[in-house]
Amino acid sequence: MLRRVRGMAMMAGLLLLAVGCGSGPSKQDSESVQAVVSQYLKDRATRVTDEGTAMNGKPLTTARLDPDFAVGIETHAKKLDERRAAGTHTRAEVEVTLTSLEVTGELAKAAVTDNTKLYLPSGGATAANRGAKQDYSLKRVFTLKREGGEWAITGTWLEEPPGKKLPITEVGF
Repeated sequence: MLRRVRGMAMMAGLLLLAVGCGSGPSKQDSESVQAVVSQYLKDRATRVTDEGTAMNGKPLTTARLDPDFAVGIETHAKKLDERRAAGTHTRAEVEVTLTSLEVTGELAKAAVTDNTKLYLPSGGATAANRGAKQDYSLKRVFTLKREGGEWAITGTWLEEPPGKKLPITEVGF
C-alpha cells in the first residue's frame, strides 16, 4: 500500500512538474501583446511627424491602455504635439521586436526592442541630407493585464543606461 501511495505521489509530482514547465506564453498572447505595444509606440512616433497633425486634441494612442496608466501619461500627447510644431519630421517607421514575454494568469511583462526611423523633410534638402532620418533603437519593458480577453498596457519603462540621449519621442522618462 505504501508503495502504491509513493508511486501515485511521484506520478502526481511529475505531472505537476510537466504542467508547470509549459511551453511559455501562447502564440495568441505573444501576437496580441506585440500588437498593442507596437500600436502604442507607432502612435507616439507618428505624433511628432507631419502625419501626426491629425492626432491633435486626441488621446496619445489608440492602443488599449489601463485607465490608471492612461491618466498618468495624458500630458505626453500635448508635449509630443508641441515637439511636432517645430516641423522637424515628415513620417515615422517603427519596428517592434518582442524579445521576451512572461505571462502569469491575467498579467504579463514584455521586453521589446523599438527600432524607429524619423524622416526629415525632403523639401529644400541638400543632396547631402536628402532622405535623411533619425534612427534609434531603445530597449523597453511593458507591463500589461488582460481585460475582457484583450491585453491593456499598465506601465512601461526604458532599459537604457542613465544619461543616454533620448530621441524626440521620449517624454516622461
